[in-house]
This record gives sequence, structure tokens and C-alpha cells, in this order.
Amino acid sequence: MEGTWAAAFYEPVAPAPGELVVYKRGVSALAGTELDRLLRLKDVNTLVLTGVATQFAVEGTAREAVDRGYRVVVLEDCCASRVRDVHRFSIDVILRSLCQVTTAERFIRDLACGP
Repeated sequence: MEGTWAAAFYEPVAPAPGELVVYKRGVSALAGTELDRLLRLKDVNTLVLTGVATQFAVEGTAREAVDRGYRVVVLEDCCASRVRDVHRFSIDVILRSLCQVTTAERFIRDLACGP
């Protein structure tokens, strides 16, 4: 719940002064937030997703982002679910059919190499 200690930012990854903060209120990070509008204002067309509850938050955001026309990349080794088999199913069956799935190492390597 917003405003409680459980919703506080973990200090090592807390937003820097001046960084935008979007509070997620649903399964998808795009549902009921200003995130889509803010991304479009910055001409962002690719989303790189990571997170907890692969089958809910990551998958839900990926589905909605693809529907809205974004290119979506999921870093499979930066996602997790409480049950490993559920995570694997979401990655291997659902997300691979929706978007690009890669590892953080491959993603960083590809960024360094350029287009």
C-alpha cells in the first residue's frame, strides 16, 4: 500500500532526484498509470521488462505493451515466480510467443555491439 514501509523504495535502487516515479496499481504497469503517456512523450518504443511474479506482473505488462505497439524484451534471468515451473511456463510458452526473451548478459552484450 502506498505510503507504508512495505511500499518504500529499496535504497540501492531508489530513484535519483528528479527521476519520474510511476506507481503501479494493477497487474500491468501500463494499466491505470501515466506510464504509456510518459513513454510516448519521450519517444520510447521498446520496453525491457524484469520483475517478480513472472506470470502476473511481467506477463501482464508484456501483453498490454505489445497490444499498445511497443517492442518488448523480457530478461528471463531477471524475473521470478514463487513456483519455478510457473515461471518457466510463462517464459517458455507465453512470453516467447509475445515478445523477445533473452538474458541480462546477452542483452547487455547486444547493447554494447549496437544495432
